[in-house]
Amino acid sequence: MSEFWKRFFDPEHSLGRYIIGTAALTVAIQIAYDLAKEPFGLAGAAALAGILFLIVILILYIDYKRVQEQRKNQPEEKSNVPAHSGLLILVSPQNLNLAIFYIEHHLSQLRHCWLISTTDSLSTADQLEQLGHEMWPQVDIYSGQQYKVDPESLESSYNMVERIFSKEAPDHGLSEVELIADLTGGTKPMTAGMTLACTAPGRRMQYVKSQRTADGKVVRDGQRTLILITTQKVAPARQP
Repeated sequence: MSEFWKRFFDPEHSLGRYIIGTAALTVAIQIAYDLAKEPFGLAGAAALAGILFLIVILILYIDYKRVQEQRKNQPEEKSNVPAHSGLLILVSPQNLNLAIFYIEHHLSQLRHCWLISTTDSLSTADQLEQLGHEMWPQVDIYSGQQYKVDPESLESSYNMVERIFSKEAPDHGLSEVELIADLTGGTKPMTAGMTLACTAPGRRMQYVKSQRTADGKVVRDGQRTLILITTQKVAPARQP
């Protein structure tokens, strides 16, 4: 779509022009509908509706083929994240599928999963817990008020992650190297708090890298790759 038409049909460019453009297009379609219906009756209106429907199907098909072509031309990137026995997730209020993706990646080894949520994402965490009872009965999922943090407080998320690593995980027989924390979801303070808690040697984190278009937008249903982040002690360089 050219920049000229984007100004009228993309709300990110101009909300006022988007409203005017959408209204004008709606009126134009209504006029075309009435003109087709007047001389040809209901058959003309139905024919016009059928044509518009076919155009929509064609556009969807072209978009689908373009995404498939992008996937074909982009080399598949393999994750460097091995399956872990314990997983910490910052639950996003609007992305249940992403949390499912994390769990299924680790499912061959996963036995314990902590869902760190906020007031806004608590219902999503509850849905995930209920889903877990049905789909992954071998995984113990921990969620609820006791795992709720303040989304604007770095310290709140730091304390929660630290508590899980240093106290709860050992109580379940897990060592720190058997745990991994996902920092993709959550607010920036939550991500920062988790990152600080995982700077201790041996603690691991992961984040999801999504396939993007040339202009940087995430490809819907595109390729996702988990990337490993770990803090390792670096041996001092030998003196000559």
